[in-house]
Amino acid sequence: MPPMEERTGAGDDEERSITVRRADVLCLGPLILLTVYGLAMLPVAPSLLGPHPVLLSAIYGSSSSMIAAGAAARGGSAPLWLVCVAPIVILLIRDPFLYWAGRRYGRRIVDYLAENDARWRRRMARSERWFQRWGAWAIAFGYYIPFVPATLFYLAAGESRMRIRTFVIADLAGTLTWIGIHVGTGYAIGKPATDLANTISHYGLWAALAIIVVAVAWSVYSNLRQPAPVEADG
Repeated sequence: MPPMEERTGAGDDEERSITVRRADVLCLGPLILLTVYGLAMLPVAPSLLGPHPVLLSAIYGSSSSMIAAGAAARGGSAPLWLVCVAPIVILLIRDPFLYWAGRRYGRRIVDYLAENDARWRRRMARSERWFQRWGAWAIAFGYYIPFVPATLFYLAAGESRMRIRTFVIADLAGTLTWIGIHVGTGYAIGKPATDLANTISHYGLWAALAIIVVAVAWSVYSNLRQPAPVEADG
């Protein structure tokens, strides 16, 4: 039985009702909450980058936090094993729900994302070509493929009914290499990375405001670039 039902009644206007089931809430609810959480962390992250890089990598998982944590391990402020383990959960927590969404809703969720945004349509076309050719390898290297969000590969994995074990192994392998590259970079840089992180934290409020302004400006710019919808005649 499909997760969402549409009922059409007779009359001048077509009446539709959508039934939201418990599975829909369990699948999409965490994705919505994680998106809100990520936005809420934007103004907080800069102030934590210098004094608490390992904590920030555990609760946010940004590239800068992992690099700063690697530098902290080089300076002896944190054990290297903890620095490597800290961001695993936050980086992986969204992926099973994206896989589930792709499996549950199939093409509908993909079409929804691409409906009014030409950029998403191009990204979808690229992701489909990559996934059809490479399968699980696209999951493992999703972090590194340019111009295609890894999110689309996770949705494609669910839609294609990839075995969950294969998906988890590929996703975990890709995440561990991603962490290793950033932590290793920070460890190699050492004190200069720590000094930069402390400088960013010192100006954390201004950095946060700059991030918010840039995010809002980019959102407005992206919306203005979208072509106006064409109304059908008649």
